[in-house]
Amino acid sequence: MSQLFAFVVAAAIRPTILLLAAAGVAVLLRNRAAAVRHALWTAAIAASLSLPLLGAILPNVGVRNPFSVSGFASATWSRIVGPALPPNVNVPSETSATAKETAPASRALFDIGEIFASAPSGASPAAQIREVLILVWLAGVILGLSRILRSSVAVIRLRRSATTVSDARIVAVWRQLEQRLASRNVLLVDADSVTAPGTAGIIRPTIFLPRGAAEWGAIRIRATLAHECAHVGRCDCLTQLLADTAVALYWFNPLVWYARRRMIAESERACDDQVIRDGVRPERYASVLVETVRASLLQRKGQPAGVLSMARPSELETRLVSILDPSRSRGRVSWRVTIATASATIVVAVLISAPHLDAASIEVAPIDAAPIDAVSIDDGPTDAAPTRSAPAEAAPADPQTRPRVIGAEPAAQLPSLQVPAGEPDRRRDSIASPLSERVALSAEIKSAARNTAALRGPDSVLARELYAQLSRSPTWEGDLVRDRSTWALSRQQGGLLVDPLIESLTDRDWRIRAYAAWARAESGASRAVPALVALLSDPNWRMRAMAGYALVAIGDQRAGAAMATAIADEAWQVRVSAVHFLGELHNPKYQPLLETALADRHVSVRQAAAEALGVTTIQR
Repeated sequence: MSQLFAFVVAAAIRPTILLLAAAGVAVLLRNRAAAVRHALWTAAIAASLSLPLLGAILPNVGVRNPFSVSGFASATWSRIVGPALPPNVNVPSETSATAKETAPASRALFDIGEIFASAPSGASPAAQIREVLILVWLAGVILGLSRILRSSVAVIRLRRSATTVSDARIVAVWRQLEQRLASRNVLLVDADSVTAPGTAGIIRPTIFLPRGAAEWGAIRIRATLAHECAHVGRCDCLTQLLADTAVALYWFNPLVWYARRRMIAESERACDDQVIRDGVRPERYASVLVETVRASLLQRKGQPAGVLSMARPSELETRLVSILDPSRSRGRVSWRVTIATASATIVVAVLISAPHLDAASIEVAPIDAAPIDAVSIDDGPTDAAPTRSAPAEAAPADPQTRPRVIGAEPAAQLPSLQVPAGEPDRRRDSIASPLSERVALSAEIKSAARNTAALRGPDSVLARELYAQLSRSPTWEGDLVRDRSTWALSRQQGGLLVDPLIESLTDRDWRIRAYAAWARAESGASRAVPALVALLSDPNWRMRAMAGYALVAIGDQRAGAAMATAIADEAWQVRVSAVHFLGELHNPKYQPLLETALADRHVSVRQAAAEALGVTTIQR
């Protein structure tokens, strides 16, 4: 629900920026042909429809964050996997002395919805308001799409009730104008319910004329058919469908409605220009247009839905001014202009969709700076990772006794630390909320958890630890420790607990696998290492983070190579576990990776690397 709310709020921001840019360019092009401005608005509307897709598929482009949004940081990872952490674990805060000046979380530059969606959701009224807003938005989208469907059905019914035009004069003019169309699959019909000439249809374009069209004069017949042929040749019915779809999706955004209105107005002017280019004198065509609008108003009934009507009273004055102004440009849109407009719009859409605010760059301090122990660590509820204190043997009294080459390249056989710019939880992906990991506890699961057979079996130590958590009161809505313990105890079979949990590491549901990995961390049994190593490649970053957390708790060196790869993971929760793990191995071949982690963009990873290496403090 938060992800959908983020999309809705972002949908009010990104298209607004794009359409404002298009409006500004349209002002600059006010002296150009109407066809050029129509192409601009069409491209802008099409690009606005592509923004959700671009935001999902484009890589995150890092932009240095000039301000702090730490107040909206996501839930603390240690609060997700804790509190049953090893005794030597402390939780640094992003607002501690080590991070007070560092850049904040990475989030989409224009995704204001991400900020609102990632705010603490402990207040139920705020969550209810979000849900109501989402339901209102969905209702508007359904209403807009149903309107498009009704218009399509109305056009089909109108076409079936119409008859092919048989008047010799109209057919003769039509045969001449039809030659210029790329498709010959165009119908010319007349219908009783049509009050003014119009065009409808994309696959089978149809030009509708009123029943009395046979009584028109030759100039009016030619001007009307030339106008409607221009609509067909320009595919205006398709562009209007794009505009209607954008309105249905962004119905709450007034700029989208404005863009649709401007696009339709410019399409009518472009068709008027085509009539004048065909040789009809402007003053005669203006008279035809006035007569057409007057006849439509006298019939006192609206034009059928879905038909691009030639008679639009609200735009009559501006169209007449444009028709009678001899200085107006009436040219067509060349391929060069079309390609340039489309390219510029795509670039703007990409620039709006791709940038993300990332952490500011950091520098590694000289080795002889103040010791890392001198840095004060706040123990707060802000966004941070669990940082394991370095063992005594990992931090000798004399820093020079440990060989280190700050800034050295990693060993050739080890992965580099080139990680993507955006953190998954900052992108507000579908599993960003800590509550996404929650498994529903049925009555059967709770009943099975009450079985005390495991307390008398070979896995009694783990069973006691889990049973102790059943009386725990959650400290916040993302505290799943009691739920995880209940689920883990429900897996016991014949007094055995560890083996069933290992089997659950291959479950199809990633949440089950994550629960099992958490329980494996509590047991410390190394039999699960191969399965946990495989989970480090899971496509779900929360699953990878939980697997890394479990491997750190187990501490089996067989996972060294996999954790060396995980140190380049895109999620800082995975990277910080990899740094903890490699730091405790004290293997010289992993030292270059730890040294490079000193420059990680996340403060928790930098802090963990500094503690693992026993180096002096790092600059921000």
